[in-house]
Amino acid sequence: MTQTSRLLHFIVLICASALPSVSLSAQTNVPPRVCRSVDLSRIGPTGYTTRSTRCEGILEREVGGEVVPVVGLASYIEAVDPQKGIDLTLGFARSSTDSVWIVATSVSPRLHYRMDTSVPTNVNQLKWPVSILRAEGIRRSDIAVLAWTRVPGIADRVYLPVSLTQLAPLPQTRPATLLTVLPAKRLRSLRVSVGETDSLGRVSRWIKENEPVPGSDFIEGLPVNVQLPVLQPLHLYRVQIGAYLAPEVKSATDSLTTTTALLLRAP
Repeated sequence: MTQTSRLLHFIVLICASALPSVSLSAQTNVPPRVCRSVDLSRIGPTGYTTRSTRCEGILEREVGGEVVPVVGLASYIEAVDPQKGIDLTLGFARSSTDSVWIVATSVSPRLHYRMDTSVPTNVNQLKWPVSILRAEGIRRSDIAVLAWTRVPGIADRVYLPVSLTQLAPLPQTRPATLLTVLPAKRLRSLRVSVGETDSLGRVSRWIKENEPVPGSDFIEGLPVNVQLPVLQPLHLYRVQIGAYLAPEVKSATDSLTTTTALLLRAP
């Protein structure tokens, strides 16, 4: 069986310490992330464009990419409702080495929403205005969020699990971290392996190995949440996700393995 492999270096920091927050509508000391695919922006007031210190809005169509892209990594998501008109709060571990970059994307096939922004070092949360979400009727279940920073000597992209709240404070005990993938092709199965590694990302012990994600038919364009096992603070983990194409999908190979590396610093 032919197999294609891609390496995606995901390093994840989780921190509960209280640090400064930043508003997306007021941030001034960090330039916004360059808008992506502005030529695909939908014409109109909610089209994807630069808005203060963020790029946000609706695209005419989604930009192609990985067969099984990771679109979200969350430590906690409240049952938020943008229609209430109350801004959201994104929380994540602070970075002392570089800015934190944040991307929110739609996981609903009915629209192509995207938001890009960044926050400076030593900041661990920001306010997310709901004006575009509210105008487009976007719900909590329609979006996924990724955050990352750069740690020299370890990885250019160090991913940080995010929390998303609106009214309620973060709970003392949070549910398991969820990794969200959005298949670009129909899949017959997904399998996940999680290994503890040393500080350089080399696996020293497998905690979960090649275990199937519940389900036998993963539809193109519908999100899949992969629950990670309980992970110890201050430990580095590597996560491998194997995605196997459905029989009717024509491809030069019959499987795809995506490897992610996660560094977690739990509260």
